[in-house]
Amino acid sequence: MHNSNNHLHANFNNDFNPIDNDFGVAEGSLEERYEGAGMCYSEDGQTFLDLFDADEFAEYRNENLFYPFTSKEEWEIADFLLHSPLSMAAIDMFLKLPLIQKLHLSFSNARELRSRAEMLPSRPSWKCQIIPSTHPTKYPIRLFWRDPIECLESLFSNPLFHDKLDFIPRRVYSTAAHLVRVYSEWMTGDAAWEMQTRFPRGATVLGTILSSDKTNITTMTGARLAHPLLLGLANICMHTHTKLSSKAFLLTALLPIPKYLYPHQQMQGVLEDRLIHECLSIVLKPLMKAAEVGIMMSDPVGNIRHCFTPLAAYIINTPEAAMLACFEALHHWHKEFFDHDCQWCLVAVGASELNFWFSILQLVTGYHHFAGRILKLKQVTGRGHHDIQHYIIGLISGAAPCRFVIAIHALMEVQYLAQSPAPDDDLLESIDQALLTFHQNKDIIMTLGARMGAKKPIENWHIPKLEFLQSITSGTRNICRHLDRDEKLRRFAIATTLKSHPTYHDPNDMPGDVPEEEDEGAINCDEQEQDDLRTALLEEMNQTRVTMNYFSKARQIVAARDGAISYPPRTFIAGGTAIHLNYNPSHTGVSIDDVATNFNILGLHIALSEFLLRDGIQEEGC
Repeated sequence: MHNSNNHLHANFNNDFNPIDNDFGVAEGSLEERYEGAGMCYSEDGQTFLDLFDADEFAEYRNENLFYPFTSKEEWEIADFLLHSPLSMAAIDMFLKLPLIQKLHLSFSNARELRSRAEMLPSRPSWKCQIIPSTHPTKYPIRLFWRDPIECLESLFSNPLFHDKLDFIPRRVYSTAAHLVRVYSEWMTGDAAWEMQTRFPRGATVLGTILSSDKTNITTMTGARLAHPLLLGLANICMHTHTKLSSKAFLLTALLPIPKYLYPHQQMQGVLEDRLIHECLSIVLKPLMKAAEVGIMMSDPVGNIRHCFTPLAAYIINTPEAAMLACFEALHHWHKEFFDHDCQWCLVAVGASELNFWFSILQLVTGYHHFAGRILKLKQVTGRGHHDIQHYIIGLISGAAPCRFVIAIHALMEVQYLAQSPAPDDDLLESIDQALLTFHQNKDIIMTLGARMGAKKPIENWHIPKLEFLQSITSGTRNICRHLDRDEKLRRFAIATTLKSHPTYHDPNDMPGDVPEEEDEGAINCDEQEQDDLRTALLEEMNQTRVTMNYFSKARQIVAARDGAISYPPRTFIAGGTAIHLNYNPSHTGVSIDDVATNFNILGLHIALSEFLLRDGIQEEGC
C-alpha cells in the first residue's frame, strides 16, 4: 500500500508489509510519524460528485447541469435571492418588476423559488423528534437533528478540503535533536497520537469537534431558544477550519430549551440541563458507535478508509459547566479582555482620561481609530476587542502603577502568544510564565479597587473566563455554524463549478485502464488540474480582507515606470519604512501653524517651502 498524506492519493497494493515499530523516524528528520496510520483500503469509494450524480434528478442534469433552474444565469439569480436578507414579500415584489419579468424566469414568486431550492441535492437531511417529558411544558419538546455520521462524511468527502486534511499523527520538533516539540495542527499533539494507539493498525482517526452555544433561533414564534450543536473535523488544517467562510462546521442539531411550567426557577434550570444531556445522547449515539467499532468512509478522492470518530474537543459557552480539551479564543480571550482587563484600566486610569486618550490617537493605516471614544461603542464584537488591545498597554503606561501595567501586560502576552499558529514547548513555557507574572501582581488590581461590580468593588477572583486561561497550555498539547438550504446552495455551487469547468473529466467516461508500464509516481496532468481547480475554488469562496503590502506596491510602481516616478510619489519606500499618502486627508481645514504645534513638527514651514520649490522645479522641467 502506498499512502500519500499530502495529496490524499493512494494506490492499493496487496504486497504491503507491516513495520514492527510504532512510528517511523528518519535520521536527521524534524518529525516522528505514526507508522501504519491512515491507510487506504480501496479506491472504489463514492466522491462528492458521485453522490451529486446519484441524485434523483441527476438524469435531468445530463442535458441541463443547473436543473431545476433553466440556465446558469437563472441559477445565479436564484442563489443571490435565496442568500439575500430579502423577505418573501420583498422577493415577490422584485420578481414582479417588468424588467425582471422580461427574463422569463421559471419561478414567479418566492414560494416557487424555495420549492426549486428544495429539489437540489442534499445530504445529510434533517429530522424532527418529539422528546417526551414527565414535566409540563408550554410547547411540545421538539429536537431537530441530523445524523452526525452523515455530517462527518459530508465534511470528510468535501472536494474543497482535498489538500487540507491530515491523517497521520506526528511529533514535530524544532531541531533534528528532538529536544523541543512544535505544536501546530491537531495531528501534532499528544492527544491524536495517543488516540491512534487505541485503534487497529491502519485506522484513520477523525477527531470530532462539537460546539454549542445558547442562541435565539427565532423571534417569530415566541422567541424560542435553542442550543445549536455544530460538528467539525479536527483533521482539517487549522488555517481552513478557523475561517467561517470555509463552512468547516456543520449544524448538526438544535437542542431544545423548553419553557417548563414549574414554579421554581432553579428546578427549571435542572430540567433544562437534563434535557440537553438526553438530546445529546440521542444525537451522538451513531458517533459514539463509530468511535468504538469504526466505520468505512470515503475521502475527497474516493479512497476508502477505516475511520474512528473520537471526541477531540467540545466547545461550549462558559455558563454550561465545562470545556473539554479546548479553548475558544474569539469568545473567551477577547471577551475576557473587554469585560475585565479593559474595565480595570478604565478604573485605574480614569474612564474619561483613558477615553480621551483613545480619541486623540494618531490615525494609522490598517488600525482601527476610535474617534468616537471607546465608552460610546455599542455591540462590540471580537474584532473591536482585538482593536482596543493594540493600544491599551501604551496608553496606560506611565499613568497606572507599574505593577498594574505589568499584570495587564502579562494577560495580553498570554493572549497573543496563545494565538501562535505553531506553538512549541518554549512558547508554552512562556505562556505559563506570563500567567505566573499576572498572579504575582494581580493584588494591585484589588488594592486600586479596579475590580468593580455594579455598585461596589468585588473582593474575589471568581472569573470563569480568567480561570480558563489556566488550561491553554495543557489544551494546546492535547489538541493544537447554517441550515439546510444554505448548505444545499453551497454544495450545488461547488458541484456545478467543478463539473462545468473545461478541465473536468468524469472518471466513469475515461476509456481503458492505465497501462501497466506507466510510472506510478508520474503526475497526471488532468488530475493536477482538478486539484488546482478545487484549491482555487476554496480560496475564492474563502475570500477575506487582505492586508496591503505597501513595500510591494511601491516596488511595482518603480518597476512599471522604469524608475521614473512622477513627483511627489504617493506610495514610496524611505529606508526601512513604506509610506502611503491618503488621497483624502483625515483632518481638513487645519492651519499649518496648528499642525506644526499639535504634532510637534517644528520645521514644517521650512519643509513645505522646500517641497513647493522642488515641485515647481519639477513642473518647469516637464
